[in-house]
Amino acid sequence: MTSTRRQPTIAELTDRLMQARSKSVDTDTPASEVELHEVLTGYRTDPRTAYNDAVLAVKLLGGTVQPALPPEWAAFVQLESPVVALPMAAGVFPQRVRDLTVFLDSTPNALRPTSTQAAQGFTSVRNWAAKNESNWLARGVARTLGDEVAESTGSDVLARNELAADLWLAGKCEEAVAVWLELPTNPVVSFNRGMGLLFTGRPTEAVAYLKLAADQLPDTSGWSHLARLYLSLAILGQK
Repeated sequence: MTSTRRQPTIAELTDRLMQARSKSVDTDTPASEVELHEVLTGYRTDPRTAYNDAVLAVKLLGGTVQPALPPEWAAFVQLESPVVALPMAAGVFPQRVRDLTVFLDSTPNALRPTSTQAAQGFTSVRNWAAKNESNWLARGVARTLGDEVAESTGSDVLARNELAADLWLAGKCEEAVAVWLELPTNPVVSFNRGMGLLFTGRPTEAVAYLKLAADQLPDTSGWSHLARLYLSLAILGQK
C-alpha cells in the first residue's frame, strides 16, 4: 500500500526543532518556551501554503492579490535561500526558513542579510513578474529572485512596508528598522519591527513586538509560528 506523507507545518517543525524549556535567569525576564537542539531535513514547501503566506502581508495591509498561482511557482518556492531573517512582505513566505542550524552557530545579529544575489533560471516567473510589475506579489517575487525592482514610493502603509523590506533584503537593515518604527502598529508592522530589532542586536525591544505579532497573526499562517520562533530567540538573547 502506498502512503502519502503530509508536509509538516512550520508549527510542527518548530515543536520538533525546539522542545526543551529554557530557564529564566531572573524573575523579571520571562523564560523562553523553547530551546534550539535539533534539525529536521527533507522539508519541502507546499506551493499553495507558500502562496497564502506570500500574499498575507498585502491582504492585511489593504492591498489586492490575484487568486491564481504565478507560473513556475512550485519550483520557485523550493528556491534555496540563505536568508533566515525574513521580513513579512509581498512575495516572501516563512517556509524559506528551512535550515535552523545557523541559529545554533551564530547570534541573530550576525544573520541579517547583506544583499540579495540573483537566482539563475525561472524564466517563466520572471516574465510574469515583468508583465505584472504593478502587482505587489509580482514585485515581491522579482525581489526574491534578486532582480531589480522599482523603488516603492507610495506613502500608504503597504508601500512603506515594501520599501522597508527592500532596504532590509539589500542589507540596509538599520534604515529598514527606522521605517518600520515610523509606521502605525498592526500585525505585519509588529512582526517586522520585532524581526528587525532582533536581528540588529536589540532583542529586549523585539520581545513585545514579536509577541504581539504571534498573538495577532492568523494561527493557520506560518508567519505566526515564525514570529514565535523569533520571539524565543529574542527571549534567549536577553540573557
